[in-house]
Amino acid sequence: MASDEGKGRGRKAYVMKASHKGEADEKKYSQLWLENGLIAIGFHLSPKDKPDLLKAMDEADKGLIREILKRTSGSVHIPPPEFESVNNFINLKPGDLVLVRRGGGKAVAFVAEILDEELLFDVKGLDLGGYHCQKRVKPWDSPRNFEPAALDIKDPSKLNMDPSYTISEIKMPFDDIVGALYKCKGTNNLVAQLRMKEFKKFTGPIEHWLTTFEKGFWGLETKYLGKWNEIEVGDIFVFHASEPEYISVPSPLKPHTGIIGIGIVGGKSRKETLEWIGEIKSNSNKWPLLVHFSEI
Repeated sequence: MASDEGKGRGRKAYVMKASHKGEADEKKYSQLWLENGLIAIGFHLSPKDKPDLLKAMDEADKGLIREILKRTSGSVHIPPPEFESVNNFINLKPGDLVLVRRGGGKAVAFVAEILDEELLFDVKGLDLGGYHCQKRVKPWDSPRNFEPAALDIKDPSKLNMDPSYTISEIKMPFDDIVGALYKCKGTNNLVAQLRMKEFKKFTGPIEHWLTTFEKGFWGLETKYLGKWNEIEVGDIFVFHASEPEYISVPSPLKPHTGIIGIGIVGGKSRKETLEWIGEIKSNSNKWPLLVHFSEI
């Protein structure tokens, strides 16, 4: 029977090293991981255990996988620290983050998000230095190649970059480590957040979006007060432009409708002024509930 261990838990973040064999190999294999969108872990199995493990992996039976690995725990095959690492690796869930180390653990080569729970074994054509078990990841574009000191963390030891472990859990709340990564020099904040969050949509005529791009806010009618109250700082909205409503444009010149931008919510307020052409033409404050964007 497949194990449900870890089911329903929140997202977690981990630090992982690409090799035990020194800085040169760590650099080599972390680059291979980055280029191929995967992470890997290695362990030695007896001839008897290997077919059982392959069958358990094929059936995604996490309980059996742990049982097979545990019976070699403490032996020459998998010493206790590495059993914990293998267990962490098996437990990685979609949405979890992994900070892949380089430079003998002194720096982070790249950050990646786990794509699925499937365990792969010996991806064909790749020499991963004996790291037989893999998982697929989506590497972030940034930040890359940074030292822990670049992160705004009061206690860097919470990153848990213990060289004894191939993979170790970061001992701080998930949102805190993500926030520190957003602020890290060179990080594209908007792109990073799009990877980590669901996003919502605002729709309106193209003329109104011209005002939004100039002023930095969107407006809602009072009938949407409940929805407006639920919007929080950090939420992401895509900007959907509909056809022009307040200006006449000949058919051949009409702009296409569709997504024209993305914004991160930076705050909310109410207004009494007339901002959009629809308000000016009607002389009415039709969209008083403002949503301000910190980044567009």
